[in-house]
Parts: sequence; C-alpha cells; structure tokens
Amino acid sequence: RQYLDVNQYFPNGLMNKGQFFEKRGEPEKAMDAYRRALDRDPKFNPARINLAYLLNSQGHNREAEELLTTVIDQEPDYGPAHYSLALLLAEEQRLQEAVPYFKQASDLMPEHGRVRYNYAIALQTLGRPEEAERLYLEAIDLAPENPEYRYGISTLYIQQEQYGKAQPHAEKLGALQPNNPEVQQLIQIINNRR
Repeated sequence: RQYLDVNQYFPNGLMNKGQFFEKRGEPEKAMDAYRRALDRDPKFNPARINLAYLLNSQGHNREAEELLTTVIDQEPDYGPAHYSLALLLAEEQRLQEAVPYFKQASDLMPEHGRVRYNYAIALQTLGRPEEAERLYLEAIDLAPENPEYRYGISTLYIQQEQYGKAQPHAEKLGALQPNNPEVQQLIQIINNRR
C-alpha cells in the first residue's frame, strides 16, 4: 500500500491502486483511482478499459460503452476494445449493433477462438446460420478440444435439421465430456432424428 501511495502521482500508479481496490472488493475506490488516472492522462487507455469493465460489472453499461468507444476512437486497431464493446452490446440484446464490433475484433485478433465463438452465437441468434457455421468452424480449428465450440455448432446444426453434420461434433463433444447429461441428451436427439 505504501508503494501505491508513493506512485499515485503517475497514471500507471493510480491504475495499480485501482486494481488493488478492485481485488479488495472496493469498487468505488477503484473507480475513483481509474478516473484520477484518466484526469492525469486522458489517453491512458489501460485505466479506461479497467474502469469500463468495472462499470459494466456494476450495471453502468452506458458509461462503460462510452469509455470503450473512446478507446476504439483513440486506438482503432486494439482488438480487445472492439470485443469488449461487442460483448457489452450483446449482453444488452443489441446484437445488430454488436456484429460490426465482433467482426472487427475477429479481424484484429485472428488467433482468438472465443471471439469467433461469441460472434457465431450472435449471428445464430440473428438468423444468419451460414455465417455462424463458418465462425464456429474457425473457432474449432483454433481450439478443437473446446467443448463449448462443439456444443455451439451442434445446436446450430440441430436448429437447421442437419443432423448428419451435427453428429461428428456431438460425438467429439461426448468424448470430451462423457459424464455431462446435456451432452448425452444432445447426442440422443441427433441419433433419434437420423
């Protein structure tokens, strides 16, 4: 704490102080430290992002959205900001608005399967199954052992009544999670419809 007090005159020190308060479960003090860091340096986006995450967790999504938009304006090639904004908009059921941010995040973060997975869910929900399928498959290529990606594409295929396409993914999912009753139910649905 002494170290944090000494370094609080620098934006990075204030951000560290904010993280310290977050870990202690003191969100108001953390937000205050992040805001003071931004007062010292309005372009210090690490504090802006931490503040946005914290505000989102506290249900202050409008302010979090504004902060993330500012990060994107200042650093348009920073993929995590696009992804965070996409997730925030999706959380608010504003999927049409989220899609361009998912797209930009997936372009800027080509090795992140989770971005593609969440992007696929948004497209699946919006009734765009071909695009969702492509993104699920890209996510699976990046992380073939991830059960969520296999479950996602299996449900997409079931919705499209493409049980033959669903089967290999469901079987792989069954091998990854043999004791998961939801997975066994999914496999049973596919087997009953084939």
